[in-house]
Amino acid sequence: AGAAAGAGMDRLVADLRREHADGLRAVVAEAVAALDAASTVAVLSRSSTVLAVAAGLPGRRWLVSESLPGGEGARMAADLAGLRDAAGGKTAAEVVLLPDAELIGIVASARRGAVDAVLLGADAVAADGSIVNKTGSRALAEAARRAGLRCLAVADPWKRLPPGSRPVVGGLFEILPADLVETIG
Repeated sequence: AGAAAGAGMDRLVADLRREHADGLRAVVAEAVAALDAASTVAVLSRSSTVLAVAAGLPGRRWLVSESLPGGEGARMAADLAGLRDAAGGKTAAEVVLLPDAELIGIVASARRGAVDAVLLGADAVAADGSIVNKTGSRALAEAARRAGLRCLAVADPWKRLPPGSRPVVGGLFEILPADLVETIG
């Protein structure tokens, strides 16, 4: 009976992994299609889902916020610069690491060609479409809205909170209302 239970658990784990991978592939595909026309994309903090989307958008210019405090943007910039296609070539045309306020200013000014879209990850997605993400995300999303730029948030589908639950934030995280972002995931 123990071996049968173990085999059943292995199948369950394999099914859950497959479900997760399929859901993540769908999120990435939808985001890549949504950003197809964007040549310059602004990002904040570090997100494995954003990196997966970036891998599907070769030849783009990436403007990356330092994401202080914590400085995750430096790692994100290095990760973006290190992305390779199947042939081993770099996928990013250029990666620029910028102070948080400078990136927000560039997005807010909407100088033609300076940036085409904002792409954020999400640490949690509420049932109403609001997201939880790193502090600074809201200011960047608000700047995008003022400039008339698209602001997407991509999230692993398993980051969806159950209906009726409310995200708890504080410290380094904040809530972005659904009207500031288009959430995929």
